[in-house]
Amino acid sequence: MYLVLAPLSARGRALIGDTGKYVTASAERIKSWSDGPDGMEVELNGPAESATVLTVYSGGAPTAVTVQSGGAAAEKNIMGTGGK
Repeated sequence: MYLVLAPLSARGRALIGDTGKYVTASAERIKSWSDGPDGMEVELNGPAESATVLTVYSGGAPTAVTVQSGGAAAEKNIMGTGGK
């Protein structure tokens, strides 16, 4: 059995990480993260061409995900929520 444990923040969310990797939230890939009143912010390390799919637990469905790369922000669709 393989389990991933992720602590809940004070806001009831958890950064699970990239579930396609054996170590889902390695310090080599996730440079920093915070969970504030406006949402969770994650800063990644690694090559720009390297794809990362992050999984976040939340008691309620998120309303938006914004991805910023090189100073440009773009909204991305969230799988399973029907929203952006």
